[in-house]
This record gives sequence, structure tokens and C-alpha cells, in this order.
Amino acid sequence: MGDASLAKIPSGKYRAVFRHGPRQYRYLIWKYNKLRNITRTKPKRKQTPNAFGKESMSFATITNGTITDMALQIYKNGTKTINRQILDQIDTLALAVWFMDDGYLSKNGGSLSSHSFNIIENKMIATWLSDRYRLREPRLGYDKRCDKWYVVIYTELSRKIADDIAPYLIEEMRYKVSWLGESND
Repeated sequence: MGDASLAKIPSGKYRAVFRHGPRQYRYLIWKYNKLRNITRTKPKRKQTPNAFGKESMSFATITNGTITDMALQIYKNGTKTINRQILDQIDTLALAVWFMDDGYLSKNGGSLSSHSFNIIENKMIATWLSDRYRLREPRLGYDKRCDKWYVVIYTELSRKIADDIAPYLIEEMRYKVSWLGESND
């Protein structure tokens, strides 16, 4: 989930790799500072003509048991998956990071770019959000461009999630919650 990937090394263990484009460099540094105790090198800039633009910045963690255990839960037969056990481990900080990476909330709703999961897994994410906030379940959207499903957040749920994650949003990522700081009147 989010803008990290888990990379398997020849020993069979995993490390996490984080990469962001120029607009999100400060966010990447924030992640690095949170994970500094399990990294060996500082973030590096690299010319990368891809989805990040002409340049990106990245860092990787060292391999460790926690990351390897996480990878073994998430990757089944080489495919990224999600289940209720994984979702139930997501605390408010992790949810904030997920939205800073892959979400958008506005006064009128929002979305969670959960395109990497299948329709059943997206339905599970929707149910989990409904249960977490004790609100009706969000609907799923379908992106014809890539033939993938994602979670569509309706207004009331958007506001609840935003209130919950607001203390964890770093300044450079507050655009992901477009109306924070405005009066609800």
C-alpha cells in the first residue's frame, strides 16, 4: 500500500524502498527520518524519466525480520494482496501515510487509489473503512483507463478520515486534504 515497494534480495529477505518525485521530497525526508534507524544510506536523487518526472529521490531500508514478515503477508504468489488481518493492523499514522501516498479528500468526498488490489480486496478495504468509522460503506469506482477498481470516499466519511489523520499530515502533503483548516460552516 502506498508509495513504497518491498524488494526481495538474494538471501530471501526483504527491504522497503521509498521513492517520490520533486513535489514530495520533503515528505520522503519525513519518512526517512521516521525510519532512519533501519537505513544505512541517506536519500539519493536520481534522474528518472518516468511517472515521477525527470527526477526522483529514494532510500531503502536494511533487511530485517519485520519487513520480511510484512512482505510474506502482502505478497502471495508474487502478487500484492490485502486481507482483513493486514487492514486491522493499520493505525491512524499508517492511515495518514496511506492517504498522503495514495489518497485525496475534499469537502465533497475523495478517493483512495487502491488500483493495485482486485475488486474483492477493494470491497474489503471499503468494508474496513466502514467498520473503522461506523459509517456506511464507501462505493467502488472503476477506472477504464487501466481496467482497475478503487475506493470512492463520500462526504461524511471524507470528513471523518480527515479529522482523524490531520494531526499526522505534514505541511507539504496537506494538499491531499484540500479543505483542512477551513471552517465547516
